[in-house]
Amino acid sequence: MTVSNIQDQDGNVIPSRAGFVMNQAVDSTSRGYDMRKLQFADETFTVRQASQANLVWVDLTAEGADVYYVFDSAAVGTNTLDDTSINAVGVAWTGFPAAGTHTHAGVIKVGTSRQVRIDRQQDITLILKTASGTANLRINQSSQSLPGATLGA
Repeated sequence: MTVSNIQDQDGNVIPSRAGFVMNQAVDSTSRGYDMRKLQFADETFTVRQASQANLVWVDLTAEGADVYYVFDSAAVGTNTLDDTSINAVGVAWTGFPAAGTHTHAGVIKVGTSRQVRIDRQQDITLILKTASGTANLRINQSSQSLPGATLGA
C-alpha cells in the first residue's frame, strides 16, 4: 500500500449512503458474521487479487449498549467471545491469544464509533456480543477499496 493510496482513502471519506450502511442487532450471546456475505452498494465483499483492493475503512457505531467485537481470519464456526477475560496482574505475557480462541476483544462504548481498516483476506468473520442487554451496531463503509474505484472494479 502506498502512502498516496492511504492519503486518498483518508481524504475521500464516504458518507452514509444507501447501499453502504447496515444495522446489526447484538445481544449477550456471541455470534459470528461472515464478512464475505456483506455487500456494499450491491457489490459482494470478496477477496481480491491486488493487495490494495483488499483494504477498506469501516465505521462501527454502538447504540444501546457497549459492543464487544473481534475479527477472525477463520470462517464462521467457533464464535464464543469472552468479554470478561483479562490477564492477571504480574503474569508474564506469552503472546496474543491464538486466532479462533476469542478470549480477548475490542470494545465500542455505547454512543461512540470506531473506525477500522479491514483486510478482506484476513478479516473474514466479525464476532459480536454485549455484556448484557441488547445493542445496535451500525456498520458503514467509509472508503472505497481503491482510489476512484467501486468495490466491483
